Amino acid sequence: MGLILLLIVQLTLLSTPSTTTAKPTNGFSVDIFHRDSPVSPFYNPSMNRTEAIIWAAKRSISRSNMLLNLDSAEAPILPCEANYLMRIWLGTPPLEQFVTVDSGSAETWVQCEPCDNCYRQATPIFDLIKSSTYNRLTYGTFSRGGLGTDVLRFGDPNSSNMVSFNNLVFGCGFNNSWKPYEPIQNVTGILGLGNSPLSFVAQLSSQLGQIFSYCLTSYYSPSSGTFRFGNESTQSGNSISTTPMVQKPGNALYYVTLNGISVDEDRVDAKQPSEGNMFVDSGSSVTMLESSLYYAVQNLLLDNIESDPLDQPNPPFRVCYESLENVDVPTLTFHFAGDDLIMMESNFFHFFKSGIACLALEPRDGTSILGSVSQVDYKVEYDLGRKTVSFAPADCTRD
Repeated sequence: MGLILLLIVQLTLLSTPSTTTAKPTNGFSVDIFHRDSPVSPFYNPSMNRTEAIIWAAKRSISRSNMLLNLDSAEAPILPCEANYLMRIWLGTPPLEQFVTVDSGSAETWVQCEPCDNCYRQATPIFDLIKSSTYNRLTYGTFSRGGLGTDVLRFGDPNSSNMVSFNNLVFGCGFNNSWKPYEPIQNVTGILGLGNSPLSFVAQLSSQLGQIFSYCLTSYYSPSSGTFRFGNESTQSGNSISTTPMVQKPGNALYYVTLNGISVDEDRVDAKQPSEGNMFVDSGSSVTMLESSLYYAVQNLLLDNIESDPLDQPNPPFRVCYESLENVDVPTLTFHFAGDDLIMMESNFFHFFKSGIACLALEPRDGTSILGSVSQVDYKVEYDLGRKTVSFAPADCTRD
């Protein structure tokens, strides 16, 4: 959508308050799950762990390529690259939607009828004409999409624990693309959580504050993770790593500064460690490092792991081992501005059921990305008021 439309709607928000229609709340939580996990309604038992890992990595690399142009006003809208999903209900009567939770997207949007070119999705497409509470914002062109407001609900609409919000501004997609290798999409849209005036967090900031967090479980976990909004997001304890956010004008991504990475005691400094040289992204799977930093870290890992890597690693991975069982894997530490984050083995290696272990890091031209694999079993908090991102170790199956 054009910048003119975006600016007009930002002004419209000043007179379009979003209000809670359920019992008053200044915080709530919602289940979040990996699209390929056993708790997902789209779980495919015929897909083994190896296939799930490889497809997640390919989606991550595809997303990374689309994010190369970081000078645009907002991150690309890529529902087909989704990994973690949330169940919401939109409109009146409420229609169930499965949206990807994306900290890199500026807006919330779903596919809508009447649709000129919608990809096939597993659940009904939202029909704005059938929602009695939908209001269209008549600005800009609707050739590819448009903005409107409606009621957004979290939790079972028939439950007393349901939380709903009126007048949430979201986008309707009428002309959408898809990936040919996925003929039917499980994702109906995006819950945009980016650093943008139109994101869900920004719209509800007067009620929930400018804070949210998530605790991600792995793609093969039989348990859901948790997404928290408002006061329920607040971190506490002694094992919290906190680093400042770096804001870049006109960009919805959450940037932080990575000064370097250590493999055990050997440290590699980031090349020209300028402010905001990495962003934290719930929509990417694999952590992507600026190329020179990646190869330096890869070589240190190869030197410090007393096992021979496979001659032909599983594509798209670059380094794989037949097994790391009974092998001392070095500690990987990310040195962020203000604090360090020590990674667990499962945060930088994929472990296949066969025993094969593949490095869950990839090189990238440009800004590094902290992907979701490196965030599993951490409670990750975004505090837009304090302008910080925090990481606290947690068992996300119990969080």
